[in-house]
Amino acid sequence: MYLNTFEFPKFGKSIASLESVVERLTSVLERHKEYVHQHTEILADALTWQRNQKANHYLLVGKERITAEEWLLTKFKAGEQVPCQPTDLQCEFICESRKNAENSMTDGFICYEVSEKDIRDKVVCSLSRYEMP
Repeated sequence: MYLNTFEFPKFGKSIASLESVVERLTSVLERHKEYVHQHTEILADALTWQRNQKANHYLLVGKERITAEEWLLTKFKAGEQVPCQPTDLQCEFICESRKNAENSMTDGFICYEVSEKDIRDKVVCSLSRYEMP
């Protein structure tokens, strides 16, 4: 999306215009560097948790949990492209970490028929992006 706004120089044009494009592109990449870095770290932790049958001792605790919760709730300006979306696994991992820290308390309860399990899963996934498992 950001690349659509750049006018890339045509072959044979001045190198100065290419430098301008590189500077603007670098600026875009640097703008959300910390967000992307946290995305990668949380995803790595979530994958470890998943590989270990979602055992509680792999969940986030203390400052790491709070940082992950804040990351999940990061808001971007209207019209601003999000550099990467939280995955369903990351959302579940962060929510389970919070739930574990609060003695297995949940923010909500969903009653559903077995035939509507797919709908329930979609609702849980959507709510987990806002830390409400």
